[in-house]
Amino acid sequence: MLAPLRTPGRILAAGALLVLTACGATEASEGPTPGIAGRPVAGAAPAGSTADPTGLTFGSEYRFASGLTVRISTPKSFRPSDTAYPRSDRAVAVEVSLYNEGARSFRLSNLTAVARIDGAPAKQVVDPTQGFNGVVNADTDLPQGRNVRLMLAFAVPARPAELTLSVQPDGAVPVVASYRGEA
Repeated sequence: MLAPLRTPGRILAAGALLVLTACGATEASEGPTPGIAGRPVAGAAPAGSTADPTGLTFGSEYRFASGLTVRISTPKSFRPSDTAYPRSDRAVAVEVSLYNEGARSFRLSNLTAVARIDGAPAKQVVDPTQGFNGVVNADTDLPQGRNVRLMLAFAVPARPAELTLSVQPDGAVPVVASYRGEA
């Protein structure tokens, strides 16, 4: 029997997918993104590795066993415009760079991203005025040897706080890469 959709894990996964789909994919291109090459990266788990991907620092790369490499930029603080939702005095933006060196295409809509500020869930900011206006082509595949960049923004308090951003490329595989740093 299937668990109801309202289980905490499914709610978290659905919320993360909503966060991702409400953010913008800025571009897809052939070849690696600068800093994401078609080779093993420092701090990345080799294929089949059971290395612990928690506690990664922003700006570092992590390679999942599937061949998907992710890098999340250092958070950059900004003031959301008057048209942003939800209203917030301060937000941070990160660029999520994905490079697919796996054996098959990667469906962007499979990626989940969950942010927490000082351990509490963070609200994703949609601000079309500043380019945070939703995922473009979330239902497309990222072919082998190609990369894409996604821009995510989250509401944060006025004071510095710890930001944790966890990404999971496949809900059926329990490996989650968690990036931590000050926002």
